Amino acid sequence: MKSCSLKVFLEVKEMEGIKMTDAALEARRAYKREWARKNPDKIAAQQERFYKRLAEKMRSEAAAGKDRARELAEKDLEAAENGEA
Repeated sequence: MKSCSLKVFLEVKEMEGIKMTDAALEARRAYKREWARKNPDKIAAQQERFYKRLAEKMRSEAAAGKDRARELAEKDLEAAENGEA
């Protein structure tokens, strides 16, 4: 299962007609805490992958923003040269 927030997960389960009890939720949380405690290397690897993807996304968005800003600046310059307001 892909990572998603607990709220989204519960909403999906409710749409499917499955409502988790508080005891079931606590059991799930306890299992995940225990798994994370036993597998710190997997947690660290996942976090590293996540932040690498995030950094790449931010770099590509920044590059796209710079390209868009350059296009708008060139358009404004052309408009100024042509005497347009």
